[in-house]
Formats: sequence, structure tokens, C-alpha cells
Amino acid sequence: VNASEVKIGARELPAVTQLFTEPYMVSFLLDNSLGAWWAARRLNEADLQKSSSEEELRRKAAIPGVPLDYLRFVQQEDGTWTPAAGTFDGWPEQLAELKTLDPCCGSGHFLVAAFLMLVPMRMERDGLSAREAVDAVLRENIHGLELDQRCVELAAFALALTAWKYPDLPSPSGRGAGGEGGTKPIGYRPLPELNVACSGLSISAKKEEWLALAGDNTNLRIALEELYKQFKDAPVLGSLINPEASLGKGSLFELKWEEVGPLLTKALAEEKDDVRSEMGVIAKGISFAARLLIQDYRLIATNVPYLGMRRMHEKLYAFCEKNFPNSKQDIATVFIDRFREFSKHQTTVIVVSPQNWLVQPAYENFRNELLKGSSLRLIAQLGEHGFDSPQAAGAFVSLSILDHHPKLIGNYFSAIKAVSEKRPEDKATAIRTVEILSVSAESQHSNAQHKISFEEHGESVLIQDFAIAPQGIKTGDDEKWVLCFWEILFSKYSPWRVSQSSVNKKTFYGGREKIINWSTGGDGMIRPRLDSPALEKLGVAISQTRNKAATIYTGQLFLSTLAPVVPHDQDNLSTLWEFCSSSDFRDTVTKISPGLFATNSSILVTPIDEEVWADKANSRFPNGLPK
Repeated sequence: VNASEVKIGARELPAVTQLFTEPYMVSFLLDNSLGAWWAARRLNEADLQKSSSEEELRRKAAIPGVPLDYLRFVQQEDGTWTPAAGTFDGWPEQLAELKTLDPCCGSGHFLVAAFLMLVPMRMERDGLSAREAVDAVLRENIHGLELDQRCVELAAFALALTAWKYPDLPSPSGRGAGGEGGTKPIGYRPLPELNVACSGLSISAKKEEWLALAGDNTNLRIALEELYKQFKDAPVLGSLINPEASLGKGSLFELKWEEVGPLLTKALAEEKDDVRSEMGVIAKGISFAARLLIQDYRLIATNVPYLGMRRMHEKLYAFCEKNFPNSKQDIATVFIDRFREFSKHQTTVIVVSPQNWLVQPAYENFRNELLKGSSLRLIAQLGEHGFDSPQAAGAFVSLSILDHHPKLIGNYFSAIKAVSEKRPEDKATAIRTVEILSVSAESQHSNAQHKISFEEHGESVLIQDFAIAPQGIKTGDDEKWVLCFWEILFSKYSPWRVSQSSVNKKTFYGGREKIINWSTGGDGMIRPRLDSPALEKLGVAISQTRNKAATIYTGQLFLSTLAPVVPHDQDNLSTLWEFCSSSDFRDTVTKISPGLFATNSSILVTPIDEEVWADKANSRFPNGLPK
């Protein structure tokens, strides 16, 4: 739903779901995947054993045009260096066989960046001239899909312009002793057909008109029928469409997708009807997109679209609920789920995404599936302020590299934290320089709700071991149900009830300004929480928004911005207050649940040293908390 309360559909979707991908994000992900593969084959054993720093290794692995500024290395127990994300031994040894795809390519940031890495690599490794390498990379390596036809045109133009501007260098064997070649650009010339297609083309024709394009060709008719069925909602679904999903074994469908376009061209060669000709153009475009959607890729690189399920168009939500039930809460996570369907062999996914899928309770089943069927390689948590655009305010971002294939790279993955920096340029520096954590992949299975956490908690006591933290009332329309107590003449005989809500800073007794219309007993509210186990009990109320401020909870109705932590034994109330009102608690729960909002489950799985905080509480409050 946009600002005018209209569900976001095909026309609005591209504009509201995409954030501009920062160059440092693209470089980090490509350097630590494609760059790591390159470094593993360029550096020798002596380099990995004797180099003194990551920077020295980067310089040795780099070639002109591929500086690898963001490539990270870690030292193993024997002192030998290795790329932090691994060496990608499952990839082809020949670059000609390495297919890459950006399924949400926008205007082409990842496509152009990958192109600018692959051309020098193929010149160096395959002995090609710049012209030969440019053509080979466009023909064999680079593939892109995008929902919005306008962005497809921009991406194609960006690739073509980059190809024409590339320096006209000879092959390595044809250069001078210093390795120099021509510095003039290649210039305008015909290029191979670009593998960039629109996955959101609309079929507006009636089905019988559409199928009539096939003429007497039965196989083509079957192909067009399949296209019609799969792509009828393409303007909303885009690259989420899987053309192979409905083609089961034993299908009568014998035509290959790459054959559809030429057959359509032949069938419509003599066509004089403008409407049929236009339909034919659309059909060829859709068949091209279908062909790209079913290919086998070794590297998928993208910045996924961002859209929560409450803002989705009905068709998009229904599709996600049916096909991706464990990730449906946000289209960003749905796409990460979708990428597994591209994996016929070992496919690596490098993705800019919100970091909520790492920890939020709604993604528990998704994480469980992911941890069982995939291998984490490298995750960089950026937190807030990763983007330069004001449109991205409040976006908490992660950069992830994973393989959709289990147990390929050992029992540990690399992790980087750059959450405290407040500017994109500072985050760009941090992800190049901060210490890399080695995190047990196996331990993630035993984390509460399979949360992917960089923190090792061992056998710590958790808040949930001696307290509850139930969710509060969700009215669905606070303007209708909630007021401040001074807005009406309020008495104990009125239908309004005192409630408790969040506070901006720590205080013993606060957050009691709001009253709730209880004339219906909660009927008509989304979640009235009539049976909340916290009611009429004492606890510590945690404001779940940014500051995580605490106040004392005194048993009344409470809103969903508040999590009352209610101890099983009221004698532990002072201990809970002392801990939950401390900066230690705020820092710990933020590590567990990075983002603006701390979920109830994240609060419950926060570790606490009960003995230490009980001693502090007894010292400060020998007679209990203030009344």
C-alpha cells in the first residue's frame, strides 16, 4: 500500500521496491566471490604462506582493471591465508563456462561491475584481446532480468556503453614489455545479442488470439500456451516466475525455450496485421525471458527488491503464500528463497538484502530450511545508514554470500560487523578493515528459532528461563481505539481503559498516557490479547523501538510497542529491572536482533548472568523496587 492507500501493483512496483545499490556493496560482494575465485587461482602456495597482510595479498592477486580492494582474507590455524568466503572450487575452471545472473538488475549496476571484472580476467586467463573478451563476456557470462522494461533498456544501454568505452587493448601476448596497449576506447560497433530481458512483459491479448500466433505448429502452440499460463501475471511477479515449475516429467512439451523465438519469427514473417505483429514481439520477448529464467547459473548477484507483505498486490501475495510460505513476509526474502530454484549444481548467491531474515521470528522456518540446504560463506551486517539515499532511511542491510548446496565449505562461515558506523563511506572502510569473525555454522541450528547470530552464548541462562514476554494489543486502527487520557472526560465508569505503552527513556513509572476504548471488549481489533498472561502481574516493560528503554509494568492492558518481561517468581523482579534497564541489555538485544524493533522472542533469548545482576539489584534495592 502506498501513501494514497492503494495496493502496490504492476505500475507502482518497480518504483517503490528498489533501492539504489551503493558501489561499495557491489564491489564487496563481487570481490569476495568472483574475486576470491580469481585470487585462489592466481596466488601460489608461497604467497598464501608468507604474505604479511591482506593488503599484500590483494596487490598480488590484482590485475589492471581488477584491484580487488574489498577482497578479504583470513588466516587459518597453520598461519596460511585463504579468502574469507572460500575458494569456490565447485565453479568451472574455465571462465567461458561461468554464467552469472542478476534477476533484479535494475539499471545494471551488478551487470556492469561484473563485466568490468570479467573482461580483464578473460584477457589474462584466456589470452584474448579486449574486443574478443568484451564479446565473449557479453555472449557467455552476463545475464540480467528485470520487471520494468524501462530499466531493462537502461541496463542494456549501460552494458553497451561500457563495452564501447572499454580500452582497445591487444591480447596479453601482443602487448609491449611493460604490458601496455592502446588506451583509446574500442568505440561504437555491433555487439553480440545482450542477454538482458524483461521478466515483467504484459500479455494483454485474449488467450485464443495469443495461441493463434502459432498457426499450425503444434509444439509452438503448446509453448505459447505455457507462456500465457506462466506469464499472465508477469508485471507483478517478474523473476519470481519459474517456467519449469509446471513442466513435470513426461510432459508433452518438447520444444526448447530458445527455439520459440525463431519459430515465432518464421510464423509471423509474412504477417501484415499490426496487432498480431505486436503480439509476436511480446511473445518473443517473453520466450527470451523464459529461456533466461531456466538456465543454470553459477553466480547470482543482485540487490533484491524491498516490500513487506502488507503492501503487496493481492496477486503477488497469493503467489508468495502458495510458493514461498516460509519467506512470504517480505519480497526480499522471497527472492532469496527463489534463488534456490536456479541451483542445478553449486550456485553461489551474493545479495544485498534487509538483514531481518537473519533473526526475526517470522522467518524461523525459512532459516531452518536454509541452514539445512545451503552453506553460508560470508555475511556482513551493515545495520542502518548503509545507503546514501534518504529513501533508505530505516533500512537495516546485510551483504550475504551463500551457496545453495549443503556442506560444501566446512563448519564455519566468516562474519563482518559494520553496524556502528553512521555513514556509507565509513561502512565501506569498515568492511575492508574490521576483524573477521569465524562463526560456527552448526551452532546456528541450536540457536533459538535458528537465528543466525555472530555471538557465541554457550550455555548462558536466558531471560526465557525465568520470565515471559507476551505480545501486546494490536488495534489495527489506533486513531479509532486509542487516545491520550487528557483528550476526554475519563472516569472509571467509562468504556475506556488505562493502558501502558513505550517510553523514550528509562524511568520507573512511565508510558501511561494512552487509554483504550474497551467498549467492545476488544472485539474489532486485530489482536486484542484478551488472555495475555501478563495481565495483573508485575514486570519490566521494554520499549521495543530504537532505544529499548525500560519502565516498570504494573499489570494493565498494554500496546504492541511494549514487551512486558514478567518473571515466573516475583522475587526476581528487581534482578530483571537492573538488567533490562542497563546498557548491557540494550547492547546485547541489539546484537541478537539488529534493527529498529526488538521482537519479544529476541528479548526472551537474551542471555543474562543472573547471579551478577541479582547482586547488583540487592545492593541498589534492598527493599525492592520503588512503589
